[in-house]
Amino acid sequence: METKPPAFLGQNPWTRRLAQCHEGTLLASFPSEVHPLIYQYWLALKLEDKPQITDATYDTFSGFGSKGTDPGQFMRPAGVAVDVFGNIFVTEPENNRIQVFDKNGVFNRQFGVLGGQDGQLFFPVAVCVDHYDDLVVVDRGNNRIQVFEASGQFKFKFGTFGFGPQDLWDPSGVAIDNQGNIIVSVEGHHRISIFSSSGIWLKNFGLKRDIFEGLLGPVGVQVDGDGNFIVCDRGNHRVVTFNPEGERLRSFGTSSLNMWGIAVDRIGNIIIADHNLHQLVIVDKVGQVLKNYIGVPVLDFPKSPVLDRHGNIIITNAGHHRIQIFQAGKPPPFTFDGNAFSE
Repeated sequence: METKPPAFLGQNPWTRRLAQCHEGTLLASFPSEVHPLIYQYWLALKLEDKPQITDATYDTFSGFGSKGTDPGQFMRPAGVAVDVFGNIFVTEPENNRIQVFDKNGVFNRQFGVLGGQDGQLFFPVAVCVDHYDDLVVVDRGNNRIQVFEASGQFKFKFGTFGFGPQDLWDPSGVAIDNQGNIIVSVEGHHRISIFSSSGIWLKNFGLKRDIFEGLLGPVGVQVDGDGNFIVCDRGNHRVVTFNPEGERLRSFGTSSLNMWGIAVDRIGNIIIADHNLHQLVIVDKVGQVLKNYIGVPVLDFPKSPVLDRHGNIIITNAGHHRIQIFQAGKPPPFTFDGNAFSE
């Protein structure tokens, strides 16, 4: 089956980097507005293209990086994100920077210096790619979110330390929901905060008087295909699922589970970075273990798993100061040939 977007789909900012020619050049000049129907069409393709990890074998591994402060080196990398072309973005809290690599792990560029001004960073711990293909960075030390173009050009920021509903105290993770809203796990406030794509606060959920119902130090959040929020509830050693309204649906976990980041595939399977047992665990949406990787490759304080569009799992191997890639081992279910998605 071949799904062909209309020709004008490549003329809107939501897909300005999604549209790729056969030669690898980008179609970069687009109008500033996009019709909602065009966006909905693109979003359906984007969600459809998300991989399903039960299709993969993950029997080969690769990685890159070494300890240091030079370009291409890491000091305990924390967060990682990947764009539609496979470019890899890595946050380094101790070096206060973002590094960018191509899909083969070749260093491309870096940006960020220590500070509190616009575009400066203080202990950045997480990053994701939004629907504009901009980078949304958790600037934890400054208790804020900063948004950059993929080139590293600062766009805008929001958040500050405080105890109001819109404030951020030790933000720890970030994701984008199906409407383009920015979802932030706020460890210090024990809650999930939702902001619009422009940084306007919308609502919070997860903070309850009853510890069994609420969150305790969440350090990651993802959104599944149904719009549910999957939260890495680290303090309670569990994964909690909330519906789009912020109502708790289910949870699972054990006292030995010490997570630092999760990823979710197309049908709700969850990839867990177990910080305590130094392993990667893949479970279904109710917590049934599907795959478990411990010892091969050797992981040391793994964090922040992410799926690329080919189903490969990319994770920060913080204790070894490198990026680890679990290769899916089979072709992706969908490909993009520059003109259309094909199945």
